[in-house]
Amino acid sequence: MSLRAIPKPVKTPKKQPKPLQRRKPLNPVRKGREPKRSTLKAYRKKPAPATAAQKARWEAMKALGCIACRAVRMTQPNESEIHHLNEGGQAGRKRRGHDETVCLCAWHHRGVLPAGESARFAEWSYGPSLARASKEFRRTFGTDDQLLQQQNELINGGGQ
Repeated sequence: MSLRAIPKPVKTPKKQPKPLQRRKPLNPVRKGREPKRSTLKAYRKKPAPATAAQKARWEAMKALGCIACRAVRMTQPNESEIHHLNEGGQAGRKRRGHDETVCLCAWHHRGVLPAGESARFAEWSYGPSLARASKEFRRTFGTDDQLLQQQNELINGGGQ
């Protein structure tokens, strides 16, 4: 029996990894096209400033108070704020404009707790907050279109 020398395997040199490269340019605006919807919010078109008539409407709304507090016949727990309605009634969507706004207190708008009250007590007393429970808020007080209609009736009717 003869022993043959077993050839050693030849080592091939490893390929050097390529340096990391961007597939897309840093600038989200492509030539000749509008930016994609997923680009940064900074590239969104800013809304036009409010006109004098729109500002007067907001002042009238603030004088009437929170529309949700009126619905449950409670005194307003904190200051009034203007809520711009969105397309589709969902947060993060495009605003409908300055004319389609309703007045909500800070609790109903952003979920700011009234001084010295817990969230559970505030929800029991004043109803759900739009920021904390939007589905429950709309079930209790109505859709965006219904709230807008009520707000317009209050403004035009003199706030009875």
